[in-house]
Amino acid sequence: MIGLLSALAFFHYTFAACPSGFIEAGYTYHQRNNFCYKLIVNSGLSFNDSEALCQFDGAHLASIHDDEENIFLNSFAYGINAWIGLYNNNGTWTWTDGTALGFSKFICGTPSPSLNCTSMYNTHSNADCSGNTCDVYGQWTNNDCNNLGNVPAAICKKPHY
Repeated sequence: MIGLLSALAFFHYTFAACPSGFIEAGYTYHQRNNFCYKLIVNSGLSFNDSEALCQFDGAHLASIHDDEENIFLNSFAYGINAWIGLYNNNGTWTWTDGTALGFSKFICGTPSPSLNCTSMYNTHSNADCSGNTCDVYGQWTNNDCNNLGNVPAAICKKPHY
């Protein structure tokens, strides 16, 4: 019984509604870090077009700063791969909101040097990491920023105030 109550409390805590003004825009509040998130299922927009949609709402593509936030966003966007706000800016990986990169979950540990924008796998599939097969769910991969087919959604993030 206690396990069920804990699970229900976690679900309520994790997916509580955003404060007034955010609800109408389709945002979900994450109480632990005091940010609101929105999943845009965009039929395959580019990274830059997805960021522009987020900015229209006063947000940015999501920056992710710890494993707990990464797990939350995997649950939030479960079943659909999505752009997040990490991109390669002349050799430096940068978040679109300007925050520092201190946490990453790239498949096999490192991004490809030739692909400049990042998406999150929210579906289960396998990848080969130097001969070891791993499930990519919850991992990040980098893509061509104009990739219109493999990234069908975007996650926007904005502060709650």
